[in-house]
Amino acid sequence: MRKPSVAWIFVWIACVAAVGSAQDSAALATYLQQTTVGLSSGQRVAGFNAIAEYWKERTALPGGFSDTPKEEFQQEAKTRKISDQDLNLIATSIEAGIRDQNSAVRKAAALALAGAPRSSDSVLSAIEAGIKSDDATVNWYVMQQRTEAWPKVHLVIDDLIDDLSDADFNKYYPATSLLRHYGEQARPYSKRIARAVMAGKCDERDRASKMYVLSEVGLTNDAVETVLSLSAHLTPDQVSVVAISLLEHPDALRSLSAQHPNLGQSLGEQSARLFVFLCEHQNQDNPTRTWLASQKSLSGSIMGMLREPRFVEEIGRLEGNASKHERAFLAACKRACGGKAESTIDVDSQQTVKFRPASAWPKVDDSRRDKTTLLHGDGITSVMVTGEIRGADGSHPRTVRFYRTNDSMLLGSKQDRHAPLLYDFQSGRFVFLTSVFAAYNYGGNGQAEPGPYQTGSAQIRVEAAGFVPLVVQFFDEMPDVRITLDQSQ
Repeated sequence: MRKPSVAWIFVWIACVAAVGSAQDSAALATYLQQTTVGLSSGQRVAGFNAIAEYWKERTALPGGFSDTPKEEFQQEAKTRKISDQDLNLIATSIEAGIRDQNSAVRKAAALALAGAPRSSDSVLSAIEAGIKSDDATVNWYVMQQRTEAWPKVHLVIDDLIDDLSDADFNKYYPATSLLRHYGEQARPYSKRIARAVMAGKCDERDRASKMYVLSEVGLTNDAVETVLSLSAHLTPDQVSVVAISLLEHPDALRSLSAQHPNLGQSLGEQSARLFVFLCEHQNQDNPTRTWLASQKSLSGSIMGMLREPRFVEEIGRLEGNASKHERAFLAACKRACGGKAESTIDVDSQQTVKFRPASAWPKVDDSRRDKTTLLHGDGITSVMVTGEIRGADGSHPRTVRFYRTNDSMLLGSKQDRHAPLLYDFQSGRFVFLTSVFAAYNYGGNGQAEPGPYQTGSAQIRVEAAGFVPLVVQFFDEMPDVRITLDQSQ
């Protein structure tokens, strides 16, 4: 039997692709026809649901739980290629659906828009219609669209500020999320934003979460004055959020603390955000840092990141009423301030992991497991890591950068995110605040020791000029660690 030529094989492949493309076009034409205004709402919903499936992204997901990135993935079918013409036809149809009088049609159209594979003028027009919709469900799904392209901020800012003033979580939460995307682009409107979140309708228990948008956008000088004028009657939690938005305005911080003398006590909940700021300003004198260090009743984590020896004794007093788990964290805070390490572990390219607590996944710490209840909650716990970074010859790198390479919820996904770090090149000492997965029991009475019964790790790639990058793992309750890097060739 004669073998087919290579040319014939290519012709056959092209024909199959053409047939597949024709079939796709015919299917899409049917779906678009179903969304036509004038058909029943049920038919239109079915059409938008079919479009959502038509351009749905096929992702590769890791199978099972893992504390480190997994190489094995469950591979799904490849994503269908959408032409520019088809993209605009679909987006135009979706925009009409978002504007429909029927709520079920609006919802189905917004869901379809969330899966748009890329941006275009037509897609942006549909997104703008979704942001401006009075339907909270539409706002919610449009917020989740994955193109990462948004209309110009001036086109939607009035609608976003109106939604910020709403007491309905389903209205104000999408608005805060979208303003986070806009960031500094929305700063010229920050005075109006401040008034909306601080004086608008809201359950006072939820206002603090709404107010985080102030730090995401940043404040003009006029906005700072508005914030201070509306801060007198805030709760401690709300005041701590306001303080984070004022980190670049030290004079305003001093005015805020004059209004609320106990502000320092509530700043512990903002440790992660304060840590980022202190890392960004660690190499020069900073008035905000000076203000922070002057506050009374600071948490152990804040004292640790300030790294002043005078705090060692004060942190020690906090240990008196602390659990074993809390004491491990406070011990790291003392080391950050120059306190003596009870023990030091060494990690290098030959041994990147040398410590695991009893709670390290997949094991559990039975002393923290309550066997009288099956109820548990998954979340995260903060970890402060201290230690030294050096070369094999004892020298210290001039600069060091950390990158987080695993997720914090045991999903096994790969990450590559810069992680802020406090580092002194003269001594090689570093302080690192991070978070790891944590599982807690609740609802029972058989837990012998407070704290998470299972924890994950932070996998960190350490980079320094002149040295080979090294990936290490930091765990909950981590002792002091000495990291030795190999010289690059």
